[in-house]
Amino acid sequence: MGTKFFKRLLQTTGIFIVLLSCAVLVGPLLRLLRRHSPDPLTRLLELADEKAWLNDWIEAAPLYQKVEELCIQRRNQSCALYARVSQIPARSETASISTQILQLSKDLTLQPLATIGRDFAYSV
Repeated sequence: MGTKFFKRLLQTTGIFIVLLSCAVLVGPLLRLLRRHSPDPLTRLLELADEKAWLNDWIEAAPLYQKVEELCIQRRNQSCALYARVSQIPARSETASISTQILQLSKDLTLQPLATIGRDFAYSV
């Protein structure tokens, strides 16, 4: 029983290590592949969104500002609005809430509400 048990344990441990290694290596590889969009605006937007998801709004705000400028150049209003609104959490420490609400209200009247909810990240 001793050698068969240890042989089986070693085999099971080896399989576990191989599977764990695959999981550890595949995750970053998929992330790297997903990140390389051919469009620089999309890459910048993904980077800004990642920083925002990591609650690093101060670092994300200038990226969103650049995204907003690029979206305006491309005449993509929904993208520009998304980037502008995404800057609010970073500015909330220094700007008054009433000013931000007023600006957002003006922004929402610029285009039909039906187009705001679209997932524009892939059509930027």
